[in-house]
Amino acid sequence: MSSTTEGVDAITQFLSYPFDKDDAFQQGLTGIIANGAFDCKTDAEKQEVIRRSQIFYFNHTKGYSITWDEVQRRLPSNPSAVPAQTTTTDSQASADEQTARQLSLAELKVLIESGRTDQIPNNRIIPNDLNPRTPSQSTAPARKKPWELNTAATE
Repeated sequence: MSSTTEGVDAITQFLSYPFDKDDAFQQGLTGIIANGAFDCKTDAEKQEVIRRSQIFYFNHTKGYSITWDEVQRRLPSNPSAVPAQTTTTDSQASADEQTARQLSLAELKVLIESGRTDQIPNNRIIPNDLNPRTPSQSTAPARKKPWELNTAATE
């Protein structure tokens, strides 16, 4: 379904879809941002990343195949019509940009010693836990030892 009558309905559904209340989408968007999709981007580029993510998610979950161009033609030119979660994300990203400057070693030392590691750019908290899932079973056969290889060749 693309730009047919069904496509127009799909775009209308897309434009009214509550992305800010969809937990799965919000979790995916958080992952995209955490992986650096907003690094060194302008506000317009950030909004494009969000909009393209919304289109991908909507197409994947609803079974449509609307395109970026179709959505762009239907978007209002009013910047206040941008969904609410983009403004929240943009404010988080602008705060990240302010702290993303290169810290000197002395500044880094002060932040670590004062316990303000949350203010260190690109500092990720890695949990000190093992993976809670059970490990998978190996399907590869056990490798033969060198002395086992020699006996198999002589037999």
